[in-house]
Amino acid sequence: MCSCEYCADLIHLADVCGIDISQNGHKELVHLNPEWCGSKARDALTVLSIQHSNQLFADSNIFAEFMELPKGASEAYRFYADRRKNWDPNGDMLKRQTAFALASTAFPDSYLDKFDIADISDSDGEWEKSGWGKLVQAFNDIEMPILDLPQSITSNIETDGFWTHHFGESGCLDPIAGYGLEFGLNKREYDSQDSAGLKTYLEIWPSEPDYFAWWDRSNEAGTCGGFIVRSTGLLVSQQWKFCDLNDQYINAFNRYMAPFLQNEPENPFDHVIVVYSEYRNDAYIASTDPRSWDPNTPTDRLLLPLPDGYGLVGNYGFFIDSRGTEYVPTPLSSFDNNLYTPRLRSAARYLQECLRIKEQF
Repeated sequence: MCSCEYCADLIHLADVCGIDISQNGHKELVHLNPEWCGSKARDALTVLSIQHSNQLFADSNIFAEFMELPKGASEAYRFYADRRKNWDPNGDMLKRQTAFALASTAFPDSYLDKFDIADISDSDGEWEKSGWGKLVQAFNDIEMPILDLPQSITSNIETDGFWTHHFGESGCLDPIAGYGLEFGLNKREYDSQDSAGLKTYLEIWPSEPDYFAWWDRSNEAGTCGGFIVRSTGLLVSQQWKFCDLNDQYINAFNRYMAPFLQNEPENPFDHVIVVYSEYRNDAYIASTDPRSWDPNTPTDRLLLPLPDGYGLVGNYGFFIDSRGTEYVPTPLSSFDNNLYTPRLRSAARYLQECLRIKEQF
């Protein structure tokens, strides 16, 4: 919100936030590496740049110069417009909150984290892409939203693949687990008849709990794929057929599950596994909270055994068990209350959103 020509605070922030202020005498703000963020982030920074260069934060209407707004700034604008009539238009509080909303979109954690780990090449002064940088570039190339992953994962993405070292040649798991959990055991480490159960996925590499793997494959029917991600107290597998709804699936993960990748469980009952596969009709939850368990959940097609201390909450894919009996799970909405732990509540919201998205096809 500073309107001066030469702002020392902005220059300092540029170094730690990945802002390029070399254009137009510090007045134009762009991402130092735009390939590391999505289109919404670039939209939001464009709006902030125009507001900064035209000193709009000194005016009563900080959106006065805009005939139309890019998509990435729409939420911040709605926030501002809904409140402006009830606030002092010349006051700073609403302007600050709106600027914060724009900055939060412009600089997601997945972008800011990169400036702790990215290296500068001594030879040509260019950014040398890390494994995470390459993954972000691949996502941008196919207009896929960026996953909101913590630095404990992004800083450990392999440079020759879209996974952490737990997978691939150096690990015990196969990164194709992102495409299909049943394929996830590295055949060098296990008998070829083995398949990875949820117990294996959760208990392997206990000293390094944070891992990630992305995998996709294409054929004449299209491209399918997804990811598996783990942190203390949480394991998520998400798979879908890529299409116009990519942003909805990834946004559902970013909104409901990603925040828990950075937070420790509240207690021993705040541990959750959630599996969703659009093209395999898999949609189920397991947790360590016995109050949530449904002993009638059919085990056909589930990736058993479960880890010790876990029970099945329910199977929410279309399901008729091996006895020909239709199974009706506990409604996901019933877990959305404070009787249950934060991870289970959010997992229920997440899975409910995934199923809603699927119904749009």
